[in-house]
Amino acid sequence: MEPTDKRKFIDAILWTSFFAFAFVAVYYYGEYARVNFDFLGIKPRTLQGFLHIPTVAFAHANPSHLWNNVLAFSILTTGLFFFYYRIALPVFLSLFFLSPVILWIIGRDSIHLGASVMIYAEFAFLFFSGVFRKNNSLKRLSLAVAFSYGYMIWYLLPIEQQISWEGHLSGFAVGIWCAWIFRGKGPENTVYRYETEPELSDDYPFWDPNFTPPPPNEPESYSNTHRE
Repeated sequence: MEPTDKRKFIDAILWTSFFAFAFVAVYYYGEYARVNFDFLGIKPRTLQGFLHIPTVAFAHANPSHLWNNVLAFSILTTGLFFFYYRIALPVFLSLFFLSPVILWIIGRDSIHLGASVMIYAEFAFLFFSGVFRKNNSLKRLSLAVAFSYGYMIWYLLPIEQQISWEGHLSGFAVGIWCAWIFRGKGPENTVYRYETEPELSDDYPFWDPNFTPPPPNEPESYSNTHRE
Protein backbone atom coordinates (compact mmCIF):
# COMPACT_ATOMS: atom_id res chain seq x y z
CA MET A 1 0.00 0.00 0.00
CA GLU A 2 1.29 3.42 -0.96
CA PRO A 3 2.11 5.46 2.16
CA THR A 4 0.34 8.74 2.76
CA ASP A 5 2.04 12.08 2.17
CA LYS A 6 2.19 12.55 5.95
CA ARG A 7 4.05 9.27 6.37
CA LYS A 8 6.43 10.17 3.55
CA PHE A 9 7.14 13.57 5.07
CA ILE A 10 7.80 12.16 8.55
CA ASP A 11 10.16 9.52 7.17
CA ALA A 12 11.96 12.14 5.07
CA ILE A 13 12.43 14.41 8.09
CA LEU A 14 13.68 11.56 10.28
CA TRP A 15 16.20 10.37 7.70
CA THR A 16 17.42 13.91 7.03
CA SER A 17 17.63 14.80 10.72
CA PHE A 18 19.82 11.79 11.48
CA PHE A 19 22.53 12.87 9.07
CA ALA A 20 22.22 16.59 9.78
CA PHE A 21 22.55 15.94 13.51
CA ALA A 22 25.58 13.72 12.88
CA PHE A 23 27.29 16.45 10.84
CA VAL A 24 26.74 19.00 13.60
CA ALA A 25 27.66 16.62 16.44
CA VAL A 26 30.95 15.56 14.84
CA TYR A 27 32.03 19.14 14.18
CA TYR A 28 31.19 20.56 17.61
CA TYR A 29 32.55 17.55 19.44
CA GLY A 30 35.81 18.18 17.63
CA GLU A 31 35.69 21.83 18.70
CA TYR A 32 34.94 20.89 22.30
CA ALA A 33 37.50 18.07 22.54
CA ARG A 34 40.04 19.94 20.37
CA VAL A 35 40.15 17.09 17.89
CA ASN A 36 40.82 17.87 14.25
CA PHE A 37 38.53 15.71 12.16
CA ASP A 38 40.16 16.65 8.87
CA PHE A 39 41.54 13.13 8.77
CA LEU A 40 37.98 11.97 7.92
CA GLY A 41 38.34 13.67 4.55
CA ILE A 42 39.54 12.12 1.32
CA LYS A 43 43.13 12.28 0.14
CA PRO A 44 42.84 11.17 -3.49
CA ARG A 45 44.57 8.03 -4.75
CA THR A 46 45.76 6.91 -1.33
CA LEU A 47 44.66 3.90 0.69
CA GLN A 48 43.81 6.06 3.69
CA GLY A 49 41.74 8.37 1.49
CA PHE A 50 39.86 5.41 0.03
CA LEU A 51 38.99 4.13 3.50
CA HIS A 52 37.49 7.54 4.33
CA ILE A 53 34.99 7.49 1.47
CA PRO A 54 32.09 6.85 3.93
CA THR A 55 33.22 9.61 6.30
CA VAL A 56 34.06 12.57 4.04
CA ALA A 57 30.59 14.13 4.43
CA PHE A 58 31.01 14.33 8.23
CA ALA A 59 34.11 16.57 8.24
CA HIS A 60 33.82 20.36 7.85
CA ALA A 61 36.40 23.10 7.92
CA ASN A 62 34.54 25.79 9.89
CA PRO A 63 31.05 26.72 11.17
CA SER A 64 30.12 28.54 7.95
CA HIS A 65 31.08 25.52 5.88
CA LEU A 66 29.11 23.26 8.21
CA TRP A 67 25.85 25.22 8.37
CA ASN A 68 25.73 26.05 4.66
CA ASN A 69 26.04 22.33 3.95
CA VAL A 70 23.54 21.31 6.62
CA LEU A 71 20.89 23.66 5.23
CA ALA A 72 21.26 22.59 1.60
CA PHE A 73 21.62 18.91 2.52
CA SER A 74 18.46 19.01 4.66
CA ILE A 75 16.32 20.58 1.95
CA LEU A 76 17.54 18.35 -0.88
CA THR A 77 17.47 15.12 1.17
CA THR A 78 13.95 15.83 2.37
CA GLY A 79 12.89 16.39 -1.24
CA LEU A 80 14.56 13.17 -2.33
CA PHE A 81 12.88 11.02 0.33
CA PHE A 82 9.47 12.68 -0.04
CA PHE A 83 9.10 12.76 -3.82
CA TYR A 84 11.03 9.54 -4.56
CA TYR A 85 9.88 7.60 -1.51
CA ARG A 86 10.00 4.10 -3.03
CA ILE A 87 13.52 4.41 -4.44
CA ALA A 88 14.97 7.06 -2.11
CA LEU A 89 17.13 4.71 -0.05
CA PRO A 90 18.97 2.99 -2.93
CA VAL A 91 19.40 6.34 -4.66
CA PHE A 92 20.72 7.98 -1.50
CA LEU A 93 23.20 5.16 -0.82
CA SER A 94 24.37 5.20 -4.44
CA LEU A 95 25.00 8.94 -4.27
CA PHE A 96 26.59 8.70 -0.83
CA PHE A 97 29.18 6.06 -1.73
CA LEU A 98 29.80 6.53 -5.46
CA SER A 99 30.34 10.30 -5.45
CA PRO A 100 33.37 10.15 -3.11
CA VAL A 101 34.82 7.31 -5.22
CA ILE A 102 34.92 9.60 -8.25
CA LEU A 103 36.42 12.34 -6.08
CA TRP A 104 39.08 9.90 -4.86
CA ILE A 105 40.01 9.24 -8.49
CA ILE A 106 40.04 12.77 -9.94
CA GLY A 107 40.72 15.01 -6.93
CA ARG A 108 43.77 17.20 -6.42
CA ASP A 109 46.51 16.09 -4.04
CA SER A 110 44.83 17.66 -1.03
CA ILE A 111 42.36 16.84 1.75
CA HIS A 112 38.76 17.13 0.55
CA LEU A 113 36.12 17.71 3.23
CA GLY A 114 32.39 18.21 3.60
CA ALA A 115 28.93 17.13 2.54
CA SER A 116 28.98 19.26 -0.60
CA VAL A 117 29.86 16.21 -2.70
CA MET A 118 26.54 14.73 -1.57
CA ILE A 119 24.67 18.01 -2.01
CA TYR A 120 25.73 18.29 -5.65
CA ALA A 121 24.78 14.66 -6.22
CA GLU A 122 21.28 15.20 -4.82
CA PHE A 123 20.89 18.47 -6.72
CA ALA A 124 21.78 16.79 -10.02
CA PHE A 125 19.55 13.79 -9.33
CA LEU A 126 16.49 15.87 -8.43
CA PHE A 127 16.92 18.13 -11.44
CA PHE A 128 17.73 15.57 -14.12
CA SER A 129 15.34 12.91 -12.85
CA GLY A 130 12.48 15.34 -13.48
CA VAL A 131 13.89 16.05 -16.94
CA PHE A 132 14.21 12.36 -17.86
CA ARG A 133 10.74 11.33 -16.65
CA LYS A 134 7.35 12.10 -18.19
CA ASN A 135 5.99 13.28 -14.85
CA ASN A 136 4.61 16.77 -14.54
CA SER A 137 4.99 16.95 -10.74
CA LEU A 138 8.66 16.00 -10.92
CA LYS A 139 9.26 18.46 -13.74
CA ARG A 140 7.96 21.18 -11.44
CA LEU A 141 10.31 19.91 -8.74
CA SER A 142 13.20 20.17 -11.21
CA LEU A 143 12.33 23.79 -11.90
CA ALA A 144 12.11 24.55 -8.17
CA VAL A 145 15.51 22.95 -7.55
CA ALA A 146 17.06 24.82 -10.47
CA PHE A 147 15.58 28.11 -9.28
CA SER A 148 16.78 27.61 -5.69
CA TYR A 149 20.21 26.10 -6.28
CA GLY A 150 21.09 26.86 -9.89
CA TYR A 151 23.87 29.19 -8.74
CA MET A 152 25.82 26.11 -7.59
CA ILE A 153 26.69 25.36 -11.22
CA TRP A 154 29.46 27.98 -11.02
CA TYR A 155 31.23 25.96 -8.35
CA LEU A 156 31.69 23.04 -10.70
CA LEU A 157 34.53 25.15 -12.09
CA PRO A 158 37.89 25.85 -10.38
CA ILE A 159 37.04 29.45 -9.53
CA GLU A 160 38.24 29.36 -5.91
CA GLN A 161 41.37 27.55 -4.80
CA GLN A 162 40.05 26.50 -1.38
CA ILE A 163 36.84 24.98 -2.77
CA SER A 164 36.86 21.33 -3.86
CA TRP A 165 35.35 21.77 -7.30
CA GLU A 166 36.38 18.17 -8.02
CA GLY A 167 34.04 17.04 -5.22
CA HIS A 168 31.22 19.11 -6.68
CA LEU A 169 31.84 17.74 -10.16
CA SER A 170 32.02 14.16 -8.86
CA GLY A 171 28.70 14.45 -7.06
CA PHE A 172 27.06 16.17 -10.01
CA ALA A 173 28.16 13.44 -12.44
CA VAL A 174 26.97 10.63 -10.17
CA GLY A 175 23.64 12.44 -9.66
CA ILE A 176 23.04 12.56 -13.42
CA TRP A 177 24.00 8.90 -13.75
CA CYS A 178 21.60 7.84 -10.99
CA ALA A 179 18.82 9.95 -12.50
CA TRP A 180 19.24 8.02 -15.75
CA ILE A 181 19.62 4.58 -14.16
CA PHE A 182 16.52 5.02 -11.96
CA ARG A 183 14.45 6.87 -14.57
CA GLY A 184 12.01 3.95 -14.97
CA LYS A 185 11.48 3.41 -11.25
CA GLY A 186 9.74 5.33 -8.51
CA PRO A 187 6.86 7.80 -8.84
CA GLU A 188 4.56 7.51 -11.82
CA ASN A 189 2.39 10.08 -13.52
CA THR A 190 -1.06 10.48 -11.98
CA VAL A 191 -3.73 9.39 -14.45
CA TYR A 192 -6.93 11.34 -13.96
CA ARG A 193 -10.34 9.87 -14.73
CA TYR A 194 -11.06 12.18 -17.64
CA GLU A 195 -7.92 10.87 -19.37
CA THR A 196 -9.24 7.29 -19.41
CA GLU A 197 -12.82 7.97 -20.53
CA PRO A 198 -13.65 8.18 -24.27
CA GLU A 199 -14.22 11.59 -25.72
CA LEU A 200 -17.82 12.51 -26.54
CA SER A 201 -18.68 13.33 -30.12
CA ASP A 202 -21.59 14.91 -31.95
CA ASP A 203 -21.90 11.58 -33.79
CA TYR A 204 -23.07 10.06 -30.52
CA PRO A 205 -25.93 12.25 -29.29
CA PHE A 206 -26.34 10.77 -25.83
CA TRP A 207 -28.87 13.46 -24.97
CA ASP A 208 -31.37 12.17 -27.59
CA PRO A 209 -33.62 9.54 -25.95
CA ASN A 210 -34.72 8.26 -29.40
CA PHE A 211 -31.19 7.56 -30.58
CA THR A 212 -30.13 3.94 -30.89
CA PRO A 213 -26.42 3.23 -31.52
CA PRO A 214 -25.62 0.87 -34.39
CA PRO A 215 -24.51 -2.73 -33.82
CA PRO A 216 -20.79 -3.22 -33.16
CA ASN A 217 -20.14 -4.63 -36.65
CA GLU A 218 -21.35 -1.45 -38.38
CA PRO A 219 -18.93 1.35 -39.26
CA GLU A 220 -18.08 3.75 -36.46
CA SER A 221 -19.14 6.80 -38.44
CA TYR A 222 -22.85 7.07 -39.05
CA SER A 223 -25.53 9.67 -39.40
CA ASN A 224 -27.86 10.68 -36.62
CA THR A 225 -31.10 9.07 -37.82
CA HIS A 226 -34.09 8.20 -35.69
CA ARG A 227 -35.21 4.63 -35.77
CA GLU A 228 -38.92 3.98 -35.29
